[in-house]
Amino acid sequence: MNHVEVETVRAFTDGAALQGNKAGVCVLAAFPDDAAMQSIAAQMGHPETAFVVAQGAGRYAIRWFTPTVEVPLCGHATLAAAHVLRARRLTSSAAPVVFVTRDGAELTAEYDAEQIRLALPRRALTALPVTADVQACVSLPISAAYLGGGELLVELAPGAELNEVRVDTMALSKREELGVIVTSAGGEGYDYGYRYFAPNIGIPEDPVTGSVNGLLAPYWAQKLNKTQFVARQFSAEGGVLSVALQADHVMVAGLAVKDSVRHVVPLSMGEAA
Repeated sequence: MNHVEVETVRAFTDGAALQGNKAGVCVLAAFPDDAAMQSIAAQMGHPETAFVVAQGAGRYAIRWFTPTVEVPLCGHATLAAAHVLRARRLTSSAAPVVFVTRDGAELTAEYDAEQIRLALPRRALTALPVTADVQACVSLPISAAYLGGGELLVELAPGAELNEVRVDTMALSKREELGVIVTSAGGEGYDYGYRYFAPNIGIPEDPVTGSVNGLLAPYWAQKLNKTQFVARQFSAEGGVLSVALQADHVMVAGLAVKDSVRHVVPLSMGEAA
């Protein structure tokens, strides 16, 4: 049986205070079959594991798997992948790296001395009535609801506290969205806060989510009349992100730290995907 090496990286961390979000990163010569990648992601048990295959100088194909399903986009695992490529000297810190998704979209990662900046898709929102079935998804009153990018986004009513939110997994399971983003206005040191729950795809609560800022940044730009943000995710682990809204994408920046242990997991190779 073949084995592959998977590294664990904590993305969007500031060190001890905010632990960030763990991602597995597996750099391969070619993608194995889907079942093999799903098995590796399940064994790792992180919210997402990224699989990366070189396509040429500075270009890598990338796919992401939760412990239960493949997902179309993951910001923190892309940040983690960029960190691993730089740490292994597989790419130059002076030049951006382009990650090509399964559907052909391109995500760019840029390096500076410490942070990595990701260009993630800016996604449109459609207003949704706050009906009983929408309110049933979260435990606290909500003032607005939207759909976008396959996600449900809700803003808490004034006075409701993000760290007190609970979700009803049964109510969420009846909906088609990948998950629910719960957000509220900022406080000291940050412009907006949020949490992300996606039990439908095997993530009860994501510790730190980069991709949902493609929805959150345009939303808060209209409310706050600004395009540069500090965002904070209020999970138990916690994370902080620098976010900049641009014409057709959102720049999300953060720190990443690699675990000292590398995992070697079994792989039964199939045909390349």
